[in-house]
Amino acid sequence: MNFKEFWKLYHREDPDEANANPHRLRIHLKDGSKHDVMFPGSCMAADTTLFVGVGPQAKVGRAKSTKFCNWSDVVKVEELKKPARMKARH
Repeated sequence: MNFKEFWKLYHREDPDEANANPHRLRIHLKDGSKHDVMFPGSCMAADTTLFVGVGPQAKVGRAKSTKFCNWSDVVKVEELKKPARMKARH
């Protein structure tokens, strides 16, 4: 994946809507690591670099630190679906 593909899939023009409903993503890197992040939140994208938040809370938008990755290091980006809401018991 490259920046243009990423931006086309995950960028939103309205910043309020983007912040209210961030994309839950799993970033797969060439080194075999996988990182669950939120975009926007714990992941940022630039034309040459993907900034991947790492740490236990990166998947909820608060990263402990950042891993800088060139786009050539990114194997795949997949969108994680939100878990289905549980139905109320009667």
